[in-house]
Amino acid sequence: AAVWGPLDDVVMGGVSLSEISCVDGAGEEPDAPAMVFRGSVSTSNSGGFASVRCRNFEPALDAGAYDGIELRVKGDGQRYKL
Repeated sequence: AAVWGPLDDVVMGGVSLSEISCVDGAGEEPDAPAMVFRGSVSTSNSGGFASVRCRNFEPALDAGAYDGIELRVKGDGQRYKL
């Protein structure tokens, strides 16, 4: 099973869609991979969310060697919660 996957409002009847993938060359360094999450959010059918989640890591993921997470976000002028 995939470690990362989308979780959208379709679970409650909405029509938002998203996907996550590892894209070579999308990272900060040349040819570095990055996880790319993209999709569209619709408030039709009482929906309005698109998200991504992962399974629990066993053993837990040790992120102690990192300073943080970098996000590059592109929007459409609307307000969203992150």
